[in-house]
Amino acid sequence: MTTRIASLLLAAWILMSLSVAHAQTAEEGATEQETADDKVIDEIEVLGQQTPLQLSKVVVQARLDFWDVFNSLNRVDDYQVVCRKVAQTGTRFKKMRCAPKYFTDALAEVTQQQFLINGAGGPPPDERTAIMMTRKKKAEADAYMIGLIESNPLLLERYETLLKASKAYEQSVLRE
Repeated sequence: MTTRIASLLLAAWILMSLSVAHAQTAEEGATEQETADDKVIDEIEVLGQQTPLQLSKVVVQARLDFWDVFNSLNRVDDYQVVCRKVAQTGTRFKKMRCAPKYFTDALAEVTQQQFLINGAGGPPPDERTAIMMTRKKKAEADAYMIGLIESNPLLLERYETLLKASKAYEQSVLRE
């Protein structure tokens, strides 16, 4: 990937050098009556593509930036969002997971109930139960978050950045 970028930059540099040399010879042959407005300036735009892995990292960072600003503005403790890297059962690969306090509290309650019923050897907790328990609270939290986004330009900017990064990631996955 870095060799490709280096090749693109080298090609752009060569093209710019040729353009400058061409412009200098053209200027030497031009009459003195020519004005600066008559000169043509060449513009070269180099576009690169990021891999889905690189874009997924951009999405994770945009998500973290959004939640940082949200948490700084949020005044309801249950709506505070905590992000951490968590490995799914059966793997050591960790993914960034962000969840509001009301959901993690409900999940802890479900886990405790399941432990009391099944003991230590039981299956892992089912998040669907916690999702069902917090459906009303989620609707309230979503309405609160929308209000914060609409009233705060910085949070709106972070939200738009997150949407843009997510869209770029989805398009890169579809291309492959």
